[in-house]
Amino acid sequence: MDKRVLLLASVLVAALSVLPAVALIFNRASIAQLSEFLAYGTGTFADVLPDIVAYGALLALIAVSGRMNSEYLSALMENTYAYGMQAHLMDVVSRHDIITLMRRNVNEDFNYIMRRSMALNQMIACLISMVGKAFSIASLCVAAATLSPAVLFIVAAYVLLAVLLSAHFSHGTRFSWPVFRKAEVKAQFLQSMPQESNVAKEIRLFGCADEVVSGWERAYDVRMRLAVRRSAEAEKRTFLASLLFYAFLAVAIASLLGALAAGDATPATLLTTFSLCTSLFTAVGPITRDLMSLDENMFAIEQQSDLLDGFDGAPTETTRTATREGRAGEGAAPDDASARDVASARDAAGNAGTKAAAIPVFEARGVTFSYTGAKNDLDGVDLVIMPGEVVALVGENGSGKSTLAKVLLGTLPTDSGELSFCGVPYENLADGALSKRIGAFFQDFYLYHHSVAENIAYGCVDQVDDREAVRRALRRGGAERIIDRLPQGLDTMVRKRIDPNGVEFSGGEKQLLGTSRAYMGDKDVLIFDEPASMLDPLAELDQFARIRSHTRGRTAILISHRVGFARLADRIVVMDRGRVAETGTHDELLRKGGLYAQLFRDQAQFYLDDDGTSSVTRKVSEEMMR
Repeated sequence: MDKRVLLLASVLVAALSVLPAVALIFNRASIAQLSEFLAYGTGTFADVLPDIVAYGALLALIAVSGRMNSEYLSALMENTYAYGMQAHLMDVVSRHDIITLMRRNVNEDFNYIMRRSMALNQMIACLISMVGKAFSIASLCVAAATLSPAVLFIVAAYVLLAVLLSAHFSHGTRFSWPVFRKAEVKAQFLQSMPQESNVAKEIRLFGCADEVVSGWERAYDVRMRLAVRRSAEAEKRTFLASLLFYAFLAVAIASLLGALAAGDATPATLLTTFSLCTSLFTAVGPITRDLMSLDENMFAIEQQSDLLDGFDGAPTETTRTATREGRAGEGAAPDDASARDVASARDAAGNAGTKAAAIPVFEARGVTFSYTGAKNDLDGVDLVIMPGEVVALVGENGSGKSTLAKVLLGTLPTDSGELSFCGVPYENLADGALSKRIGAFFQDFYLYHHSVAENIAYGCVDQVDDREAVRRALRRGGAERIIDRLPQGLDTMVRKRIDPNGVEFSGGEKQLLGTSRAYMGDKDVLIFDEPASMLDPLAELDQFARIRSHTRGRTAILISHRVGFARLADRIVVMDRGRVAETGTHDELLRKGGLYAQLFRDQAQFYLDDDGTSSVTRKVSEEMMR
């Protein structure tokens, strides 16, 4: 915390808070002089005028101080605490692995605490404001003591009852907040869901608009009931506080009237007591609001602290690396099949006409990974990919293909095992080392609400202004013909959410654009994960044949759950339940009669011509001749 800002705010608020008590002194002196002047003609109006002017100026200063204690106080500390907390939260998050951040509860909690990043600022402002009110109440009690013991007793009783009432109504806010936030998240999701064009199309197609709306209404009703209950409690507190104040005012005035009738008090004392009551109400009235605000902001800070503590205990890249090192000896030693896979990888690289270097591009030994910790999504993967080798990674949905690719790209950290890129362990790689060498396309890719050129150039941001590099990538990805029909060519905006003149692409067109992005930068390692899943089987072969023709001289991994393209590769790796089940060439695996052979037979109808010959060979030949 910035102690100078905190000290300045505290001193400023404390000084301004005693002004009402000081005003009472002027008030009482002015009224006494004015009463003497009017009743007995003692002195002159000129003698009274300075006190009246000073009292009026003091009242004006008190009015200004009310704004100073609220808006100015928050603004004074905003840059110090609010933005500092945002920067701190982002710094903590940036140091943790993507698995932690992908967890739904963590993601929702993080979004919540970012929205409440001003909680520390608001809590400190609230505390300082409450300190100021305590100074104000104490100084007013001192002023009450100068009037009479009876007034002091009535004032003390009022303050005590008001504080107890405020504490009662401020209790319990945080207990309803988790329910409120859960309902709010659900309502926001259901409200934004129909705004997506694809979702809206599905809703119209299936005629389920009423069900979507009723689900939103149920979630919103929970949110509204909690909000209404909270507002009702605040209004009830305001009503009861007002009743308490008027009861206090009636008792104080009645007491002073009795004293005035008995000759134990003066009119100046009566009028000063009335001003004292109104000043007390101004100081005591907002206590409930301050306590509720304090409780809410303390709850938000506790949530922030819990999340940050959870991050501190969550597996970061460093702790995962330590785990890998600690568990490296726990796994079973590679069996003969694993050794044969490594030898097969080296032989395949040599058979492909590449220089079989001693150092693999990718090497995995006993790699395991889990999204949830309940089961291993990768379970002891051993894999070697040599320079210049084109590997087809195949298997059924859920077999671990995409997860393995993301682990190789470094976007997912391993739980155990050894993983290296060009001979360097992943934990020793410099930041950005993988992204500079690897071009990638994933089936869950995203097209940004930017121009087509920017979407493609993001594959290598250093070339974001290089139009020729963008067009070259589009040609390699087979998307150049899409650009030719766009109204503004490369400058056409993608999607209509931001720009009404933007373009919505079909699923296949999106894949061609996403695939083109991977070619930016002429990187020497390429990974394509389901680059044609939205195309028909023959169009998929055409896409893979095009990709194969552009991987000459490069290391590449081609991924698909449809296996007809696999013969384009130098070697085929078959995944099954998170493990490498088989590896070899197309002919070797067919002769083996294992999982790959079964998959190929099941899908052969899509890849054979009418005469029984392979359409794969024809597609490759046609692409090579282009």
